[in-house]
Amino acid sequence: MGELPHSKEQLHRIQMDLLPSRQALNELMLWLEGIELVPREDLGKVLGSTMDVQIMLQKYRVCIKIHKTSVQRHKSIHKM
Repeated sequence: MGELPHSKEQLHRIQMDLLPSRQALNELMLWLEGIELVPREDLGKVLGSTMDVQIMLQKYRVCIKIHKTSVQRHKSIHKM
């Protein structure tokens, strides 16, 4: 019977350890949902100039940088 409070405490500690990972995963899922819309929005666009292409490339570069930052953040959380 004395083991139950110890097990409850241990379960709580494990849940607290996993909370940052769960939050990071939720953030990543939200970001992925948003990034999936970008190609769909660009699908029918006519690129009439070099500037149009540069703007689209810049948008995708930003998306890639955000993704890279998210992955690095997620990896650093798991190292803790």
